[in-house]
Amino acid sequence: LFNGSGKTINSGTATLNNVNIAMSNSSALTTTGTMDIDGDLTITSLQRFVGGVITVSGDIITTDSTTANGNSTLIRLDGNGAQVVRVDGLGGTGFIPGIDISLAPGSIVTFQDNILIHGSSDWTHTSGAVNFDPGSLITFGTWDMDVNASGMTFSDVTLAMGGSSLTVIGTMYVDGTFTITSTSGLQNGTIAVRGDLITTDATVVGNGTILFEGANDQLWSASGGSGELAYVTINKSSGTLTLQDTLKVYRSFTHTAGTVDA
Repeated sequence: LFNGSGKTINSGTATLNNVNIAMSNSSALTTTGTMDIDGDLTITSLQRFVGGVITVSGDIITTDSTTANGNSTLIRLDGNGAQVVRVDGLGGTGFIPGIDISLAPGSIVTFQDNILIHGSSDWTHTSGAVNFDPGSLITFGTWDMDVNASGMTFSDVTLAMGGSSLTVIGTMYVDGTFTITSTSGLQNGTIAVRGDLITTDATVVGNGTILFEGANDQLWSASGGSGELAYVTINKSSGTLTLQDTLKVYRSFTHTAGTVDA
């Protein structure tokens, strides 16, 4: 149990079992090198994670929904079997600073609830299967972040990034609803959306492309208001893309295939 005031952890070659972080909301946990956890990591409260890598082979339970800027620790999932990243199983919200999914062959991680990614250590998928329970949500928070998610598909995703940008390496696949409430821009790569898209940010710029490619009916809307995207491509094998509300395209609109109802 790490509690109380700020701490610096240098665990060397030691392997920890279950770890619970229940520190003051004004205190940071600084990791030097790598902290190896063979059990579960529970995040109850702290101000932020600073530096280093925390490897976890068990579950991650995060019930801390508030965090300061400055998170820079990387959480690496390296389990052999089944892992879960969750809050409370009831749809609550909890944060982690950034994640690298590097599971052993044949292993799987399941995300539940609303997991807020808030930090400079990004989202990387290296190996292993990734599953999202019904009703789960990944929210990218207020920090410039890269997403390198080759070999996996997201379910519901929200960008609530304020003045920060999302940089996509390659293609980011989203099977569920993709929601943009705020971001300074979508940079590089392609976000392939197979569900609905909701954008309520009226000033989305950057050179990243939104690709509508779902085989089902899709809705592109602004929740009754106005929303913007920079580069849009429609390439649907079937189904209809319905446009609703005031939608702006900053740079490029390309229709390759599929029915559009405007």
